Amino acid sequence: MGNFIETEMLPISKYLATSKILRVPEFQRSYAWSEDEVSQLWDDVVEAIDNSKAEYFIGPIVVKNSNEFLEVIDGQQRL
Repeated sequence: MGNFIETEMLPISKYLATSKILRVPEFQRSYAWSEDEVSQLWDDVVEAIDNSKAEYFIGPIVVKNSNEFLEVIDGQQRL
């Protein structure tokens, strides 16, 4: 019973400020968001900042943590 999954809620800055490389494994689908979807997400984040919201949930991001990489298993579109 040594295998387990560790979860925690982290700010997006934790992923973007890491010295590790964010890597998308080959088995992941290609980036698929349209320009409108990206624009809508960005507008939502800016609105949350402007309204001084302490948190803004963008959905789960699942990564596999290795020595030099953070492999993005789920959530690549939101990053």
